[in-house]
Amino acid sequence: DLWIFYGMEVMNYNALLFKCWALHVFLLVVNVIGVLSNRYERFPVVFTSY
Repeated sequence: DLWIFYGMEVMNYNALLFKCWALHVFLLVVNVIGVLSNRYERFPVVFTSY
């Protein structure tokens, strides 16, 4: 039972990491779009350090 519970915890942790990675990519894309459109003031998103 403990091994099954541990496996579920690892899957949840991987899903959490994937969500954080997707969020970083989304923020990066928003920053790039803001810079390319020369409207960076409209995108007050700060680059997050990994």
